Amino acid sequence: MHDVRLEVIREARGRAQPWEGGDNGVELSRDAALGISEYAPGAEVVAAGRIWVSAGIARYPKEFMPDRYYRSCDACHHVQIADDRGELAQSCLNCGAAYAAPPRTCVEPIGFVTSIADRNGRDPGVSRLRSRPADEARLITIPRLDRFAEGDVPSVRFVTLRGSPLPGEAEAEGRLVVVNRGPKGFGFLRCPWCEHAEPARAAFGAQRLTAHRDPRTGEACGAGGDKQVWPADLAHVFETDVVQLRFSRPFPEPADTAPAAGRESFLRTLSEALRLAASRLLGVDRRDLRSTYVVAPEGPVVALYDGIPGGAGYSRRIGSEEAPIRRLLEEAVELLECRAAQCASSCRACLNDYGNQLWWDVFDRKPVLAWLRDLLAARADRVPGA
Repeated sequence: MHDVRLEVIREARGRAQPWEGGDNGVELSRDAALGISEYAPGAEVVAAGRIWVSAGIARYPKEFMPDRYYRSCDACHHVQIADDRGELAQSCLNCGAAYAAPPRTCVEPIGFVTSIADRNGRDPGVSRLRSRPADEARLITIPRLDRFAEGDVPSVRFVTLRGSPLPGEAEAEGRLVVVNRGPKGFGFLRCPWCEHAEPARAAFGAQRLTAHRDPRTGEACGAGGDKQVWPADLAHVFETDVVQLRFSRPFPEPADTAPAAGRESFLRTLSEALRLAASRLLGVDRRDLRSTYVVAPEGPVVALYDGIPGGAGYSRRIGSEEAPIRRLLEEAVELLECRAAQCASSCRACLNDYGNQLWWDVFDRKPVLAWLRDLLAARADRVPGA
C-alpha cells in the first residue's frame, strides 16, 4: 500500500462519494508518505473549492491494521521497527547507543474519513489549519560493512540497495519509514468502537477519549468520554532503491552553536546538497530523489533514495561509470559555491527548493563546502599506485 485516501462521507454508513456541490467530484488520494500528515485526523484539505476536515482513521473489514512498535535513535538518526515490542533491541542497532525513551506504538493507516456532519465541506476562509509535517523518512536497513564498495574518492564508500530485490539475490532491500507523531508530538488516540481519532495529550499511558460522534453515521459513540486508549503514531514503511554513501571522515564540531544544532545543520546541508547534485548529474527531476542520513562512528552516512515506491533505478546509478562518486561531490561543491548569489547560508540559487523548505533555517553551506573541498583535495594528493 503506497497511497492513502481521505473518504468524503456524504451518507450515513456510506462510503466515499464525489461531492456534488460543484462541477467536479472530490477524489482525495495521496502518496502515503505525505498522506499520513495531510489527511491525519484534524487536518484540513482544500479540494473542489471546499475545505474538508479529517475526522478519523478509516477501518475496513478485510484490511487489518495491527499495532507495531518502533524506536528512533537520537544519537545517530536510525530507526528500528518490529511487530512485537519484545523484538526491539534495547540499544541502537546502528551505533549501539542506549535509547533514552521507551518504544512508541505506530499503525499504518489505510485511509482516513471526514465526518457526515460536514458532508458538504465548508467555504474556504482567509486561512486554514496547516497539518504538522511528518518526520522525514529514516533508514531501517543497515547493510553489512563488507557490502560497501570503494569509490574513486578516498574516505567514501558506497552500497546500493534495491527496492525490490531480484529472486535469488542476496542484496538487502532498501527499507525506510516515515512517521507522523501528531500535532503535539504525542501521536493520536483511536476510538475502538468507531473510526474517530484525535490528537493525544501525552506520548505514553492510557488516556480518555473526548465525547464524540461516529464520523460515518453521526450517532453518539458510547466510548466518548469514558473509554481509555493508548496513543499511537501514524507510520508508513516502504521499500525503494537506495544508495548509501559512507564517509570515513568526521564532520567539524561547531564553534558558535550547540553541538546538536550544529550537527543537524551540517548533516542536513550535506544530504540535501548531495540530493540536488545527484539530480543534476543524473538528469532527473529533483522531486524524484530524496535524502536522509544516519551517523556512523567514523562520520556521516548519507542515503539518497528514489521518491517512487519500489524504486526507479535512479539512486542505484550513483557510483557507476555514468555517475562516479567524485563527479557527485564536484557537483555538490559547485552547487554550494552559490556563484549566482553568494548567500550567507542558503538561498534559492543553491540549496533551497520547495521540497526542503522545512529546513531552510537549518542549512549552512559554508562548513559543508569546506569539508567537501578537503575530501576532493585528498584525492588529488594521492600518489598513483599507493
